[in-house]
Amino acid sequence: MKSKKNQKIKHGKVEIPENAFDPENVKARITMWIGMDVLQAVKSQAREKGLPYQTYLNQVIRASVLGKRDNELETRLANLESTVNDIRLKIAG
Repeated sequence: MKSKKNQKIKHGKVEIPENAFDPENVKARITMWIGMDVLQAVKSQAREKGLPYQTYLNQVIRASVLGKRDNELETRLANLESTVNDIRLKIAG
C-alpha cells in the first residue's frame, strides 16, 4: 500500500499537490502593531524588489527566524571577503 503522504490529494476534479499543506505552504492571518518607520522601510524595500510588501515581510521574517538566508547575498559577501583578503596579502607581500 502506498503511503498517503506520497499521494496526490484529489478534490473533485482538482488535484492538490502533496505538499500543499506543509507548514511553509500554509498562511495564517494575523493582526499586529508595527512601527510606522519599520512599515515604511519594508514597503520601500519590497517596492525595490517588485514584491507585495506582505510577501517581502514574510521572506524577511522567515530568513530571520528560520535562518534561511539569501544564498546569493551570502555568496557575494564571501566573494568580497575573499577579494579583500587577497588584496591585503598583495599589499603586505
